[in-house]
Amino acid sequence: MSYRAMGLWIACLVFAACSSEPPSSTTGGVVGSPAGERDWSGSDDPGLASPGYASAIRDLTAANERGDIDGTVAAAQRALAIAPASEATWQTLSNIYISAGRDTEALRFFGDRVERNDRRMWAWFFQGYHAFRVNRWDLAATSFETVTELEPDYPEGWFRLGVTRHTAGDFPGAVDALRNAYRLSKENALYAAYLGRGLRVIGETDESAQVVSDALMLHPDSAQLHLALGRLRAGANELDEAETLIRRAVELEPSSAEAHSELASVLLRLGRTDDGRREERTAVRIRDYNRVKGFLVERMGLLPEHPLVPLLLAEVEMSERKPVEARRALARSLQFGGDPKRIAAGEVWLAVFQSELDAADSAVARLGSGPRAELARSMNANLNQDFDAARDHLDRALAEAPEEKIFLRRAADQCRTLGQDQRAETLLDRAEQAGFASAPTTQILVEKAPG
Repeated sequence: MSYRAMGLWIACLVFAACSSEPPSSTTGGVVGSPAGERDWSGSDDPGLASPGYASAIRDLTAANERGDIDGTVAAAQRALAIAPASEATWQTLSNIYISAGRDTEALRFFGDRVERNDRRMWAWFFQGYHAFRVNRWDLAATSFETVTELEPDYPEGWFRLGVTRHTAGDFPGAVDALRNAYRLSKENALYAAYLGRGLRVIGETDESAQVVSDALMLHPDSAQLHLALGRLRAGANELDEAETLIRRAVELEPSSAEAHSELASVLLRLGRTDDGRREERTAVRIRDYNRVKGFLVERMGLLPEHPLVPLLLAEVEMSERKPVEARRALARSLQFGGDPKRIAAGEVWLAVFQSELDAADSAVARLGSGPRAELARSMNANLNQDFDAARDHLDRALAEAPEEKIFLRRAADQCRTLGQDQRAETLLDRAEQAGFASAPTTQILVEKAPG
């Protein structure tokens, strides 16, 4: 859950605390969000109308805006104590823990509510949700089983139970739970996709194909369903159709490592080694991004005023072409005294990415020396169509390039921009063996982290 997404939940709570009209739902039952199909209007607890609740939400918003994770968590806990039946408040607290990388702390909090005999379904639900996120499958399964007992008509409870059982290797049990989720909400594409996958795993391929095909007619733009049907076709050795379906999944959800990996497998089976290798690299790159970003977000919660953490996060965001997130992280690094020359290199990338010539030139004037600065100058020269200078600066950047995944991948992107495809491939080979940051940088992050 990103800080932006968390902000949407906070906005909903602020609205609920200040208005008699319920805000609209902001979720749709995806795996990364446990909202399911509930009405998250927040109109279910009289405490929502109290001055104390409004005060807690104001404190929560202020703490979130200044990057104070502890303050944000404390304010959300206070809001939940005032309005314990508010489903939206439970959800927001969970999202805050996730955005700060504090699943273990969340598990303790929600587990404590369960131990205090809190029979609200949400105490069990979020205990299960965070138990799943820290790989405690037995606890997650037990929690979601209790959710289905407390509220048997809530499809998301069955879905989470099915996903947990599948992850833990209980495939028949997973299918039983996923059948219930799908029965209760046949219009949910994700439920159909996961049920189709479960059926395929236990050998019920005909039923799997029927479930997925029927759902795909209702949801022609579902990446999960295209991927599920593509897997079935690949399993039947219908590789051309499998490629078409999985390519469509990639088009619909380009950030899905799973889809890129499945496409790579099909392409390799078709004998298209170069294309398959390229898709494999893309899948690895996406997984690396998710893993490294998660680590840095967690470190930012532990080291909220350390300028290096958001600077590294900004560079990770740049590597995946996420300018909004990169700009926010750069601003945070600058706020806490980050290296101005390295920040300037990031600002060049942002300006070039958005074709802002004046802003790029201004940032270039603040660059220092070294490979990041030279790579930034290469990008700026290319933006100004000075291709000879762009190649010269790129050569200088690569002459002293650090063995860091993020830098090497960004440099490979620049090589491709300049038509140096073979050089890009060589850099990507190096990136596969490199760490995400230099050893001294990693050591600083580990040593300075409390505990």
